[in-house]
Amino acid sequence: MGARISVDDCKLILRGWCESKRRLRVVFTHPVASFAVFGTVWATNDVGFSISIDELNMVSVSLLECECGFMDLPEGEKVLGQGIESGLVVVRKDFNLVIMLLL
Repeated sequence: MGARISVDDCKLILRGWCESKRRLRVVFTHPVASFAVFGTVWATNDVGFSISIDELNMVSVSLLECECGFMDLPEGEKVLGQGIESGLVVVRKDFNLVIMLLL
């Protein structure tokens, strides 16, 4: 999970990634569904955030009752050929979410 951070700190990091329009890889796992997308943070709010996949598609996630962690990744780490700088891990009893900041 990396270093534990508060939900507020997680939203603050996501807000920074939103403002800088950084590209992300987001992987969501749930017992009955999962998805993995490339996109950018479209917006953050009091309860969570939204990931824009393209001009017409986005996904929103609530961070209520979540535990969060931050990870700096070793140089050279990649996902599907894309370099990764750092990541957020979000865990709740019914889902896991990994948000990777791409180089």
